Amino acid sequence: MLKPSHCLPIAALVACGAVLADDPPRQDGLWRGTLGAGLNVTQSTTDSLNVNLAGDAVRATTQDQWNFAAALLYGTSEDADGVETTSANLGRIGGRYAYNLGPRLFGFGSLDFNYDRLQEIDLRSVVAGGLGYRIIDTSLHRFEVSGGLTYNRTRYVSETVNAAEALLAEESNHKLSASTTVRQRLAVFPNLSDTGEYRLQFSAGLVTNITDDLNLTVTLANNYQSNPQPGIDPNELLFITGISVAFGPK
Repeated sequence: MLKPSHCLPIAALVACGAVLADDPPRQDGLWRGTLGAGLNVTQSTTDSLNVNLAGDAVRATTQDQWNFAAALLYGTSEDADGVETTSANLGRIGGRYAYNLGPRLFGFGSLDFNYDRLQEIDLRSVVAGGLGYRIIDTSLHRFEVSGGLTYNRTRYVSETVNAAEALLAEESNHKLSASTTVRQRLAVFPNLSDTGEYRLQFSAGLVTNITDDLNLTVTLANNYQSNPQPGIDPNELLFITGISVAFGPK
């Protein structure tokens, strides 16, 4: 189901692990990030309301890097007969720590919590760890691959499921101009406890600097789970646009 929303980019925050910044993080040990809120109201044959809050922060040194991200998205719609439907109700908070083991090799650990009422997920807790390798690491282009293991505890409306998973991921940033960056991430989680089942998370976004502190963002994200709860669509597609405000030292 496609769920368009004019709000801030949560899609890039959904995937396990850190979100790459628009530029390589400065390795000075200082915190930087973005904050924002979005609101979209439509009044027509069908009335709709979408509200979003989002934020992320990064701290990097020559040896390690911390990333944190959080997001909330809520949307409702009401038809001509006055019947109200929830179109989105999800949230996520998480972080990742990465430690450089060499010029391009790094180890990482992450912890993520999220819920998605439309997928009947009351709370999903995922702890992960593994290794990554930066294949390309320049000021214009970055591309890295990573792999590891996760422990996934998901509390659904009707049951709680625990599973060990493998983690296979790739992500990249490409600076198209002084003001525009394209970024994408793909992560696959094969289920090791219930072989044959898996989760997949993909996000792609375009970031354009309006000013030094304001960014215009367009994001497309797709989340797929091969074994959802009965009656739930295994695929969830999100299209999001918005504006974020940067904070921290210049």
